Amino acid sequence: LLCCRWLCASLQGTLLASFREESKSRLQVLRRLGHVAADGTVLLKGRAACEIDTADELLTVELMFNGCFHGLDKHQLLALVSCLTPTDKTNEEVAIAKQLADPLRQLQDAARGIASLSREAGLEVDEEEYLGSFRPSLMDVFYSWSKGKSFAEVAGMTDIFEGSIIRVARRLDELMQQLARAAQVVGDGTLAERFIESNDTLRRGIMFSASLYL
Repeated sequence: LLCCRWLCASLQGTLLASFREESKSRLQVLRRLGHVAADGTVLLKGRAACEIDTADELLTVELMFNGCFHGLDKHQLLALVSCLTPTDKTNEEVAIAKQLADPLRQLQDAARGIASLSREAGLEVDEEEYLGSFRPSLMDVFYSWSKGKSFAEVAGMTDIFEGSIIRVARRLDELMQQLARAAQVVGDGTLAERFIESNDTLRRGIMFSASLYL
């Protein structure tokens, strides 16, 4: 019994030490990315990140602050943000419109940078696995939907199930609203309005019908 108690105490101590070490590493990442100051004060980036809870807040806010979002029209913006929303895998080769290739590259470069910083801080992050969590599977689908194509047309562009496309659209809607709030928090009203305008191109038709049988 004493041996078991000692073992449990040792395990708890090891877990606590591991947690403290991981917390220290994560704080280092936040400092290097500019979310918190050396004294622990939450900076503007950190305040923006607090508005995001439906996507990877570090990458999402990095794209906001590095100017990636600013250079996109409302259709490109919606398509790029769809990569930040959890999406089913596809068995097909993903076709990316030429207008989306550079924004996707910028997203991937930012993700690699975050993965590299995380590893340098002592966190166990697999760069390819992290990068692969931001799938462009539905970029063209939402780009085309944003530009006015019908649901039947965009559903025929992918092998991902129609119900899954609609679920992603609902999550994307929530993320776009959070991004607009984050832009307002940092005082960028122009970007906030762009997120709202972009989201308006999403919220139409069967994807947002009260009943999918209508």
